[in-house]
Amino acid sequence: MDDIARKILGKEYHCERMDLQSERYLQRDADADWKKRNQFKNTIEFLRTLDDYLLKCSKENFHEEDYPYEGGIVEAAYLRKCYNIREALPVWERFHEIAALVSGDIREVHRNDLFEWLMARFEHNNVMQLYRHFYEYLEKTDYFCYQEGMEIESADIFPLVYIKMYLEGFAREPEILHLVIDEMQDYSPVQYAVINKLYDCRKTILGDFCQNVVPFAENHADFLKELYPRSQLIELYKSYRSTCEIMNYAGKIKENRNLEPIERHGHEPLEIAFESRSDEEAYLVSEICRAQADKKAGKLGIICKSHLQAEALFDVLSGVGEVHLFT
Repeated sequence: MDDIARKILGKEYHCERMDLQSERYLQRDADADWKKRNQFKNTIEFLRTLDDYLLKCSKENFHEEDYPYEGGIVEAAYLRKCYNIREALPVWERFHEIAALVSGDIREVHRNDLFEWLMARFEHNNVMQLYRHFYEYLEKTDYFCYQEGMEIESADIFPLVYIKMYLEGFAREPEILHLVIDEMQDYSPVQYAVINKLYDCRKTILGDFCQNVVPFAENHADFLKELYPRSQLIELYKSYRSTCEIMNYAGKIKENRNLEPIERHGHEPLEIAFESRSDEEAYLVSEICRAQADKKAGKLGIICKSHLQAEALFDVLSGVGEVHLFT
């Protein structure tokens, strides 16, 4: 998704890494205001509200006037009619087509001049202006905290992509005949809206709603049914990945009564508490050394809660045999 955002927004926008949204959420000092605005931007309500706003802009932001040229005028009513019948197009594409049409009929009208003139009569005619005004329209100006020179918060990236596609247009990906989306629970409604515009093809969407990385992301089966009304939903309940003991332990953290583990058993998961971080690190070092001494032992994996925690632990363990960091 970062690649899609970079491709559409270009280099003029300096964006926060998208995975840092979940990272920041997990930090204890993440402020309540940040959580509140990020939660809103990950909801279906946000996407619907943004769509309603952009529809309103299409109807009201173009302030047509008579266009004067040497020898006559192009009447405002004609420009409005040409604009309205192209309502399915992005704003800039509408104006390009109108300018091409008029300049083709009237030799004295220069296409580029008319396009620029039309653009100047569309209120909030750049991406950042339009997005900022969206929050003014909602009376939630504190929900968009960007200032020039700052990184754009990850929750604002795809709303900006969506608005840029609405305003300036976009190139579809016609060579993609079937799109497979994995970890579908980690995408926001507005990200799905962007994907649907870019990829007009059949899709296979895979994921597990119980494994969402961003806790406040509003993604569920009902939303996907609404987004893809002709889709076929297949729910898989039998788990082949983990032993019954691990499944039972996980169920105490987040219950899913529909899951059916296969009859495969192993050790009971252990919860080991330490009095200090250094005691925990010493235990991990000893376990790694023990595993490396045992030629029959397989590979060990240490899963951390955040990137920062993983990087800090890697620094501690990097001198203990062959240790790799994956983030």
